[in-house]
Amino acid sequence: MKKYIIKPGEKGIDALCLREMTSRELKCNEVCVRVHAASLNYRDLITVNMGVNWSPGNSSFK
Repeated sequence: MKKYIIKPGEKGIDALCLREMTSRELKCNEVCVRVHAASLNYRDLITVNMGVNWSPGNSSFK
């Protein structure tokens, strides 16, 4: 399984890093979903560019 993470202390699209992760055993009330495509929306892009602790009230992202 793969996941994208934002490298700690970095900002911008170059801070995204694709990592391989091991699957864990599912609990009886969980399911595994295979995703074939995904995209970033506007808020995701702001998070990447401004950092994970941005707040909408003081954002200068345009």
